[in-house]
Amino acid sequence: MRLSKNINNRNCGFTLVEFQIASFIALITVAALLSLYIFVWRNFTIGDTALDVYTNSRNASSYLIRDIRSAAQVVSNVGAYTTTDSSIVLMVPSIDALGEIVESKYDYIIYEIQDGDIYRIVQADALSARQNENHIIAHYCSSLTFSSGGVTLSNIANLSTVNSIAIYLPINKTTASLSGTGTASESINPTTVVKLRNK
Repeated sequence: MRLSKNINNRNCGFTLVEFQIASFIALITVAALLSLYIFVWRNFTIGDTALDVYTNSRNASSYLIRDIRSAAQVVSNVGAYTTTDSSIVLMVPSIDALGEIVESKYDYIIYEIQDGDIYRIVQADALSARQNENHIIAHYCSSLTFSSGGVTLSNIANLSTVNSIAIYLPINKTTASLSGTGTASESINPTTVVKLRNK
């Protein structure tokens, strides 16, 4: 006796329902991955913005504090540079190659703000080991203010009497989010008082 089997031939492929379910699952997966990417990007942007702000603040403050401490006095001007509320001209004793002070010789170090950048400008004496330079030491500065005893430098008649400087150095950075609908912002507004040790 011969047995025969009925085999139901079925076309291989997806039905419309299966295709819709697979598409829905793929859509959910892509949406989840996109949300995760945006979340990570935003957190990275916030962290990067904060790091930029604190790095620029620390860099500018370290230069300013070191040079003000080394200064013999604040002067009203040197060449085209003038001491105002937002710029300062420091007369600093010249140093030799060993870092020792050169008697009766001075260099001038100027700080000023231009378009949110703080510049450090050095005009060195011919006998000084310091080099002439003009470079940016910080970005994202909304302002820069110098004062002494609660009085801004432009209101002090005799700058040679100044023996301490208060530096107000607010730094702010805003970064647009990936979607363009939000921003990551960070700011720091330190005021530091520094005494002229060589005065």
